[in-house]
Amino acid sequence: MTNEYSQSNTAETNHQKARYYRLEQTGSGVVFKPVKVPAYIIERRKQQEEKKQIARVIAKNREREARMSVRSILFYSLLLVAVAVVCFFYLYLQSEVASRMDHITALKTEIGALTSENDIVKSRIDSEVNLFDVKKKASKKLGMGLADKDQIVYYSVEDQDYVLNYR
Repeated sequence: MTNEYSQSNTAETNHQKARYYRLEQTGSGVVFKPVKVPAYIIERRKQQEEKKQIARVIAKNREREARMSVRSILFYSLLLVAVAVVCFFYLYLQSEVASRMDHITALKTEIGALTSENDIVKSRIDSEVNLFDVKKKASKKLGMGLADKDQIVYYSVEDQDYVLNYR
């Protein structure tokens, strides 16, 4: 009797797990008797099956990445370009608003300065033009006097917007 293990791989059991047999020598010849699969073989098969499963998952993930990569990269690139353009225009508009606000502030300052200058000129003109001075210049330089009663003409307006004077 020998205790050797033999593995059977036939075409019909290709998809099945291999079976182990023990060779026993009898008086009439050699007999193959099935034996229980050793524990180290079972462990090795589990490890091989786990490796195959991990390899299938990795292959599936790689295939999905390869399939998605061209479309995804193109989509994300276009999305990135669109976001960059929007950001650029947003910053451009912000700078335009800031420069216009500065321009408006400068114009308001200029308006304030011109209004102040205008008020100064107006007060100077008002101080120079005095009704008493006008009356004095009219009577002395131009020989004018006060109007007599017969020089004063009164007009009455009856619902008209203007008066015509024919003399």
